[in-house]
Amino acid sequence: IVLERAAASPDGEAETRRLVRAGEASWQIESRGDYPASYERVRAFLEAVDGARDKKVVTQRVETFGEYEGPDGWTRVEVLDAAGKPLAQFDLGKAAAWPDSYVKLQEDGVERIVRAHNLTGDKIGLSVDHWVEARLWPTLSLPFVQGVDVMQRPMKRTLSFKRRATDAKDGADGADVAAGGEGAATRWEMVAPKTATAETVAIEGLIRAFTGMRLDDVIGLTDGPDADATYGLDKPTYRIVVYADGEAPGGESKYVLEIGKPSKGDLENADAWYVRRGGDTWVLEVPTYAIAEFERAPEDFLPPEEESAKEEPADESNATGDAEGSPDGD
Repeated sequence: IVLERAAASPDGEAETRRLVRAGEASWQIESRGDYPASYERVRAFLEAVDGARDKKVVTQRVETFGEYEGPDGWTRVEVLDAAGKPLAQFDLGKAAAWPDSYVKLQEDGVERIVRAHNLTGDKIGLSVDHWVEARLWPTLSLPFVQGVDVMQRPMKRTLSFKRRATDAKDGADGADVAAGGEGAATRWEMVAPKTATAETVAIEGLIRAFTGMRLDDVIGLTDGPDADATYGLDKPTYRIVVYADGEAPGGESKYVLEIGKPSKGDLENADAWYVRRGGDTWVLEVPTYAIAEFERAPEDFLPPEEESAKEEPADESNATGDAEGSPDGD
């Protein structure tokens, strides 16, 4: 599958996306280092192309073609067989009345604009997240999370939180009651940099920022210390470790996110960041707003009455797990 859109300006570059079959039920984005594509999304695209019908010819007057192109121009679409022979070729323009779109076709050297029935632009996109599972952890959700550590290198500190089970009736500590189970309630505790009762809403916001994180783009594969340094992953700016219970889908108990350096802008004015999942070699890009929760101060996670409490700092060895390295990187 080849998708291409002309440059928006004379100085710009054309956008191209090329996907190739990698097996009976798998596809890869060749233009992004063979990053795995979503089989379901590719199938939906192919079914949309296969099911499209030429409803009627709108015009053959070339001088009017511009009236039917999309807001970002025409999107060239090619579906090729194993030998590279075209199975389908067309240029997708703007939407007509749903579920139709305007399409530019060429046959025997003659171009025409047709109204294509059952072909909508939501099945055809050039952005990487259109073709991949954009969520970094699609099976992980808040109820399964039992603890979280946030290493903040610029602040030289680690924040650590742990879920505690309590009896919903009297508030006493329960005995390992499952999160969200009948007759059960939970509370969150800050374990580091000090011991205190944490604000549940704030902690859940932090966790949802992690479980709901979505990639904007795929940058490439890391290979060795030099590549790590290129993306700031040799000494991550932030490192988040989330701990899940044994019932979490996928069976993983620890999820790690390394946030390197800004991919656009600087540390103070970044538009996007390089990130990598623990145990993975793919460098991804996420927008700055996606990591905002991991930059917050300890007091942001405490109830108002706790913010002014004078408590002894806790030993950071009490953290829920290991953040694998001090904020200084030593």
